[in-house]
Amino acid sequence: VALFYGGFALLGRSPAAAGILLGLLAYKPQIWVLVPLALLAARQWRALASMAATVLVLMLVSAALFGPAFWLAFLDAAREAAGPRVVEEMFERIFMHMTTLLAAARIVGLPPAVSGIVQTAGALLAMAAVWLSFSRKGQSDARIAVLATATFLVSPYTLNYDLLLLMPAAVAMFRLGIADGFRPMERLVLLMLWLIPTLGMILNRLDLPLQPLVILAFGWFAWQRLGALKPA
Repeated sequence: VALFYGGFALLGRSPAAAGILLGLLAYKPQIWVLVPLALLAARQWRALASMAATVLVLMLVSAALFGPAFWLAFLDAAREAAGPRVVEEMFERIFMHMTTLLAAARIVGLPPAVSGIVQTAGALLAMAAVWLSFSRKGQSDARIAVLATATFLVSPYTLNYDLLLLMPAAVAMFRLGIADGFRPMERLVLLMLWLIPTLGMILNRLDLPLQPLVILAFGWFAWQRLGALKPA
């Protein structure tokens, strides 16, 4: 959370420092995955270069400390984790913690192939929203809220504790609501966002996977707060 919000907070004042923080975030790739797209859309070339250099340095340092076999083992584990056997086992064991569209589709009884299509559609929507948000001028806190929301749509593996990433954005959106007025139902969605990390586990067990819907609703309100988008 500190690396994500700290990096974007420094983007205007110190792009190089922002890139370093966002590069360090790459250790958790399911949270980091849309950050390069956001920087590319915003044409933040210095931050993008600094981030890429930081990621490269981390890779080289880890390879020097643990040897190249460390990275080969990681790549093997990543390939295995993407396989149907591991995906199925993960779903069976921890479905109650999962916040993703893929898990929600499986919980309501959709077959794996259809669930994968739902997840892919959400990922494409997330990428488009991030690109449009960061390639145009708009409310900065709202842009970051869209990015945080999109992260949970693009990754099939986020869990309830990862929802901590959304909480600073929720506070920012609440402050904007106090200043500019709340949209209908917006306060209810913000309240549900705070409750859903725990409540979602109960709902998933009851075959009521509402977490992705709450996340989508939060992203929609953040998108509305971007206002009239103008080319950067």
